[in-house]
Amino acid sequence: MPPRRRSTLLALIVTGVYVAAVAVAGVVATATGDLALLWRLTIMQEPDAGATGPDVLIAALAAVPWAWALWQCLRGPLERAPREEEEEEEPRVRRARFALYAAAATTLLLHPLPAPWPWWADTVSALSMWAVAVLIHPVLVRPALRPRLARAETIRSAGAVAFGGMTVLALLGLIGLPEIDPLYLVVGVATLIWTVLVLLAQRDHERWRPVTVAYGIAALVTPYVSLLVPAVLVMSDTLVESVSAPIGGLGALAAALQVIWLARSGHDLAAPASRPVPVTG
Repeated sequence: MPPRRRSTLLALIVTGVYVAAVAVAGVVATATGDLALLWRLTIMQEPDAGATGPDVLIAALAAVPWAWALWQCLRGPLERAPREEEEEEEPRVRRARFALYAAAATTLLLHPLPAPWPWWADTVSALSMWAVAVLIHPVLVRPALRPRLARAETIRSAGAVAFGGMTVLALLGLIGLPEIDPLYLVVGVATLIWTVLVLLAQRDHERWRPVTVAYGIAALVTPYVSLLVPAVLVMSDTLVESVSAPIGGLGALAAALQVIWLARSGHDLAAPASRPVPVTG
């Protein structure tokens, strides 16, 4: 019998309710031309006044990654065998799982806010990822599977610069000081370095499954793909009159993939350290 998840029923109910809501919003958009509800549920933005039929389709397709993210998050980790229930979870592993789940929930709840985010949303998002960077590090570099010392220290330093810098930028907005443009570049590069090194460490660690790492890679790559969308649409003479729908759809995809990676990273840590996690979806 394949292993079961701990909260499959809850995930099924919530995901089903979301899919039903999107279906109703799609019918309303088709019948009345009012895309507001559909876009808020999927792309999570206000629609452009000139939105067309293809934009409606893109908005509907954006519901797929969000539904999948809800399913992946809420079904929880795999159930342990009775003999494994006796194994006590290490405190550092428990702390890392809590941080990963908190960051996934933060991303899921904050993404519907209209851009640009208020300072407090930026601060909460940065602090949640800062907690992940601090608390996942001891799990990634445990002595049995320690990466090279240089990589381990780079992970720690890049995480501090990336998410500490995000917090500083958010607080500058709070106190009304001008933003430091070079700091955005520093934070972006540090975030990229940290993410890449964490994914490499997860790949080399028996606790995390290859599919979890694949979600992380997809979440990393998708925002860069969205930068190419305007040029591609112009060159291809597409039927989409506005680029906001494709870019918004890719933004929703990137956020959903980030949520899935964080949640699955927490789920995989629930497996006993003495046993590699099974290769299942």
